[in-house]
Amino acid sequence: MAKGGDLLERAVLMGWGLVSRGRKEIKKAVDKAVKEGRLKRREGKRLFERVEEEGEEVGEMISERTAELLDKIGVVTQKDLDALGERLSHLESKAVSRRRTKAKRRKKKKIAPAGTVTV
Repeated sequence: MAKGGDLLERAVLMGWGLVSRGRKEIKKAVDKAVKEGRLKRREGKRLFERVEEEGEEVGEMISERTAELLDKIGVVTQKDLDALGERLSHLESKAVSRRRTKAKRRKKKKIAPAGTVTV
């Protein structure tokens, strides 16, 4: 089974691939219309630029929607794992600090650690 981050990345790349492929097909169609005289070169350029802008928006919508769907079904992302790792590191450092503090207190009081036998 793929990791959540891998799945998200593949879905986003697939969406961008569709946008890119569509862009190429539109470019061919616009170039053909210009060549056949159905569009002036300037009109073709403006039309293609507009399509490119809208394609970017569609690509962003695909990315956002994919992320929302993966979140909805509970797929863990790399961002989630990184946040969890940071939280774990913080808790570990707190635990180590507490152990050191307890050890210092025992040493000051000259009390043997729990579970040890003194002779």
